[in-house]
Amino acid sequence: MGAVLYFLGALTELSEAQQKLLVQSMEKKILPLQLKLVESTMEQNFLQDKEEELTLTEALVGLSGLEVQRSGPQDTWDADTLPRLCARYAGLSLLQLLTKAS
Repeated sequence: MGAVLYFLGALTELSEAQQKLLVQSMEKKILPLQLKLVESTMEQNFLQDKEEELTLTEALVGLSGLEVQRSGPQDTWDADTLPRLCARYAGLSLLQLLTKAS
């Protein structure tokens, strides 16, 4: 029950722009890629992949209050945004599970 409430809380924090990007990500079936990218960002090891998919992911993460700055193979971020990034990660995780189930 707690995971569902956390997920719903993460969804309520999404701006309209984030919702649109999330819909595009689901349509392109790139949620697994985005999860990997968010994981890597949280570990300060940003993955490089297809430019369009990377741009969508950066936009979604950036709208979460995370300033992504490419610096070679790694990106940097403001650690104060970590709670919001964790909420996005939870949202992406559950959405990926839901899309696999359907």
